[in-house]
Amino acid sequence: MSKKMSLYIVLAILAFGLLFAGFFVEIKKISGLMIGIGAGVFSCNISLLVNQMYLKKHPDYQKQNNIELNDERNIMIRNQAKAKAADIMQWAITAVAFISILISTSVWFSLLVVMLVPAYYLIVLVLANKYQKEL
Repeated sequence: MSKKMSLYIVLAILAFGLLFAGFFVEIKKISGLMIGIGAGVFSCNISLLVNQMYLKKHPDYQKQNNIELNDERNIMIRNQAKAKAADIMQWAITAVAFISILISTSVWFSLLVVMLVPAYYLIVLVLANKYQKEL
């Protein structure tokens, strides 16, 4: 068994334990958080484990999958999709900031959401400079 598969099994067991323990916690918020995180991590690791077992049985599919994953054209397409998704999320965060101000949520929440927009531009600036130096 590979190290990846062992890690997926261990994480799935821990996540299931977190999920199960969430049912016995008295505080509803913490209980819901434990159940949600446990269920999400458990299902993700089971999915990764099944995927690894499938790829182990079908090496031709794994080889084709690796070729497609590392293809320059597919990498460019994924990067463009990420950039477009970031642009859309910028407008979504701005909309959430305006809505949070209009419905009079607490000041700290509104400020936190508003600060995400300059943080986005700061990250874009830092990454643009980094990639400019690399090229």
